[in-house]
Amino acid sequence: MVAIEEYREVNISQPVEVARGIWWIGVEDKDSPLKCHTYLLDDGEDAVLFEPGSLLHHQSIFQRVMQIVPLKKIRYIVLTHQDLDVCGSLPACEMAFKSIPLHIVTHSRTAVFIKQYGMSFPIYPIDRMYWNLKLSSGRILRFIFAPWCHSPGTFMTYDEKSRSLFSGDIFGAITNKWSLYADHFYVEAMRSFHDDYMASTRHLQYAMSKLSTLSLDRILPQHGSIIKQDVLHYIHALSSSRCGIDLLCGDDPAMSNHNGLPIGYRYIIARVIERETGIIGKEDAIAIAKEVQGIHLNSEGNLIAIRERDGKDILNRLLSAYEKRFGSWAVFNCRLMLHDLIREFGLNMPDILDGRITNEEI
Repeated sequence: MVAIEEYREVNISQPVEVARGIWWIGVEDKDSPLKCHTYLLDDGEDAVLFEPGSLLHHQSIFQRVMQIVPLKKIRYIVLTHQDLDVCGSLPACEMAFKSIPLHIVTHSRTAVFIKQYGMSFPIYPIDRMYWNLKLSSGRILRFIFAPWCHSPGTFMTYDEKSRSLFSGDIFGAITNKWSLYADHFYVEAMRSFHDDYMASTRHLQYAMSKLSTLSLDRILPQHGSIIKQDVLHYIHALSSSRCGIDLLCGDDPAMSNHNGLPIGYRYIIARVIERETGIIGKEDAIAIAKEVQGIHLNSEGNLIAIRERDGKDILNRLLSAYEKRFGSWAVFNCRLMLHDLIREFGLNMPDILDGRITNEEI
C-alpha cells in the first residue's frame, strides 16, 4: 500500500491513500482512455466502499480492499447512479459480502434500477434519511443532490472530516494522457466529458451551486483524475461551462469571452487545439496542429493566425489530422463544442462532422 501521497507521480499498482483513511483502489485499464475509480473510506469500526465498479475488474478491486480492511468490515456501498461502470459488479459483491450486514446507500430513484442486478442488499435511501449517514464513530457523510448529472437520482458525497467530495461522474473526464492527479490541462478533458454526459447547463450549474459553502481539500471523481490543488478553479470551470442539450440545440448560443481572439474560425480552431490538449495531451495536440497547412503557432503552441476565408478547410484538415492519429474518439470529443460555436458565429460545419452530431439538419 502507498501512504498519503503528495506528488503526482505515484505507484498505482497498489492502493493509494489520498487522504487519512481514504484510499483509491481503482485499476488502471491501459487499453481504454476511460478510467473508473473505486474509493474506500476506513473509519475504524466501519468501512465504506464508493462505486465498486464493473465486472471487468471486480476481483482486483476486492483484492485491494482486503489489503486495507477485511471484507467483513464493509458496512456501506455508496452508488451515485446505476450505470454498469459504477455497479455492474453488484452480483459479485452479493457473493463476496453475502454474510455481511451491509447497506446500499443510494437515491430512491436509483434503487429502482439497482435491484435489476439481482442483489438483495437492503437499501439506505438518502432522500428519505435526511440526506446524511452517521457512521459508528459519529462521522457524518452528507449527500448533495445533483439530479440529471447524469441520472435523476445522482448525488455527491461530502465528508466534512477529511474535506473530501466523492463526486461520482461529476468532475470526471476521459483522456488519453491520464494521471491519478489532475494537471493544468485537465479542465479541457473535464469539459469535454461534461459536454456529452450532463443533461444541460442548468443541471450542471445547479450541482455546482451546492458546493459554494463547502470547505474542500480534494474532489474524488469516478472517472478522470483526482483534484487536490486549486479545487475552486475546477468548480468555477464547470460553473461557467455549457453542456448537454444546450450545445446541441439551445436557443442561447455561447457568446462567451473569446480571450481577445477575433470571432470566427480562428477562435474555433484555437479552441479545438486547446480542447485536444486535455484529450490527447499538449505535446501531441500542438505537434499535429503545426503540421496542418494554414495554421501558424508561436513557440508556446498558441495560435497566431489563419486565413479566415480558408477557415472551414483548415478546421477540416485539423480535425482529420487528429482523427488519423488518434481515431474518431479525438474528434468525437469536440463535436458538441464545435456545434455550439459554429451556430454562434453563423458558420458552416466542417465536412468531417457531417452526420456525427444529429440526424437533423443544423
